[in-house]
Amino acid sequence: MQRVLLAVIVIALIVMVGKMIPSEHSSDQETTGEVAPAGSWLERPVENASTDDPAGAAEAERLKGMGYLGSTTKTQTSNVGVVLLDSARVFPGLNLTISGHGPEASLMDMDGKVLHTWIKNFDDVWPKYPDLNRHVIRDREFFSRVHLFENGDLLATFEGYGIFKLDKDSNVLWAIPNHAHHDMFVTPSGQIYTLTREVTTDPKLMPGPILEDFVVVLSPEGKELKRVSLLRAFERSPFAPTLNRMSPTEGDVFHTNTIQVLDGKHAARSPIFRGGNVLFSARNISTVGILDMDTGKVVWALTGMWRRQHQPDLLDNGNMILFDNLGAVFSHLHPYGHSRIIEFDPLTQQVAWTYEGTAENPFQSNTCGTVQRLPNGNTLITESENGQAFEVTPAKEIVWKYITPHVAGERNQFIANLFEVYRLAPDFPIDWISEN
Repeated sequence: MQRVLLAVIVIALIVMVGKMIPSEHSSDQETTGEVAPAGSWLERPVENASTDDPAGAAEAERLKGMGYLGSTTKTQTSNVGVVLLDSARVFPGLNLTISGHGPEASLMDMDGKVLHTWIKNFDDVWPKYPDLNRHVIRDREFFSRVHLFENGDLLATFEGYGIFKLDKDSNVLWAIPNHAHHDMFVTPSGQIYTLTREVTTDPKLMPGPILEDFVVVLSPEGKELKRVSLLRAFERSPFAPTLNRMSPTEGDVFHTNTIQVLDGKHAARSPIFRGGNVLFSARNISTVGILDMDTGKVVWALTGMWRRQHQPDLLDNGNMILFDNLGAVFSHLHPYGHSRIIEFDPLTQQVAWTYEGTAENPFQSNTCGTVQRLPNGNTLITESENGQAFEVTPAKEIVWKYITPHVAGERNQFIANLFEVYRLAPDFPIDWISEN
């Protein structure tokens, strides 16, 4: 009987993994009772949705009336797509975009014009995926993270199922059903770092099954070269007490959502920044850490400054920046939203810069979200749950804004989760777009 009960729990946990994005989103607002289409969608209150204005009727007019709009700024006539562009103050480039509306990625210019699209259905990537739960995959039909190569090849993941590579024409080059999830990082040598997970048991942590996260290294052709368990890396390190932050009832003990391979640029400041170490984010314990891939140990970890974070990034100036999803939730000083962006010194914990939204531009995404520091000092933020991305200056002025056009429902009350808008350099090669 115990064996049967354990099997049932494991199956339930696997189903939970398949629905991980967004796993926390809920609303007590009025809903229509309609079922969202396949993919990742969030339901907005009916009073905020209409067939005439899927992104909010007042948005375009409010942007036109902002005091900082000058002669170099334009607002679009549409209220979706790029609705604000201050050409004098943005960092120009190309925008690589993925969202929960479908299994595709798009490359668009600063005006929102789509230059190229990659599309591939799950069944075309894995016609015979092992032990596939068809009920769950209906809600996984989207790319959860992508990486674009200079020749037009695209690396992508179906969340929790695996990683695959497409050419510029969306032909599958290779695909690995390794349960890759959330993030990937490609090194200059072409090696691919990603996150995978396995269902296991560990009675000393909790009585039921858990998800064990691994950092996995792949060759450019997708062959696994190395894997390191984050759970064991904590246990073997001085930061093992961090595991006490795990929920006794949450089988997804870490929900690791970000990895970045360090280049060694700041190793002289501290050996934790040695080249090849991996910066990671464990959302469910609100912890950011650094993993030594050679020793298999966590060499640095920090918590307490944020909650349920995403996308930590070690910047060129030695600071870190991250998307703090719930960091301002209890603060009476920030009533306009729960989320913030925080830049801080990882060694001294001194905060260098924050962005927390305003009454005119509230900022909140309880789950998901990305942040990217641009070469000109601006910051590009993807506010996933509200289906928008925007670029702010160091003075916190919005100089570019994109609103997803992907809505659904009789009154457009469903909005696709905008997972990431990533800015590529203006000289990123795109000559392959015109090739036949």
